[in-house]
Amino acid sequence: MEIYSFSNACAHHATFLKKADIDETYIQNITKNYNKILTLGNEVKQLFTKMEIEHFSLLHPLPLNRKLNDKKFEISVINGLHSYLNSL
Repeated sequence: MEIYSFSNACAHHATFLKKADIDETYIQNITKNYNKILTLGNEVKQLFTKMEIEHFSLLHPLPLNRKLNDKKFEISVINGLHSYLNSL
């Protein structure tokens, strides 16, 4: 059985995430039962790297993110994501 879920980096809604709003215990609890984790954005990537939580980082899909308009970059990300999701 496959289980998917989505969560923000803090337990409450925040328009702008401040590092003080992040509860690392919360992050540990919500990630511990998953064997594959995807992150969106550099701040979450840095947090998960600091916490030594294995993950695959994706760019945040903001309209200003020009890298996502580059088809070669998009193909590269999709291939990397495919490899990550299919690895043991």
